[in-house]
Amino acid sequence: QPDMRTPIAYGLGFPERIAAGVSMLDLVQVAKLDFEAVDAQRYPCLDLAYEALAAGQTSCIALNAANEVAVQAFLDGLIAYPDIVSWIRDALNWQAGQSSVSVESLDDVLSIDQACRTFLNARCPK
Repeated sequence: QPDMRTPIAYGLGFPERIAAGVSMLDLVQVAKLDFEAVDAQRYPCLDLAYEALAAGQTSCIALNAANEVAVQAFLDGLIAYPDIVSWIRDALNWQAGQSSVSVESLDDVLSIDQACRTFLNARCPK
């Protein structure tokens, strides 16, 4: 059920489970779920995520790093909310232009992540 008691109970009881006082989700009682196509104008980052998935692991790592840097820049008041999309897009384009790197270890992941963060932080208004 959409109720914050569930994640709060999970957090407080971890690794054990404690009762949250929330009933189980009964899909029969809900009876109907409607799914609609995503409005790409309203949610442009979803297309960027699909592009990253198609491009491969390094792009997915760059997408995650870019999202974290851009959101933090927004929270710090350094960029506007709509700029998050362009920052992520720029990071994916930058990553696509980098030499191909195979992801064989955690160190590879961290290296790609750090390179993307360095690229975006260099353009961050201070």
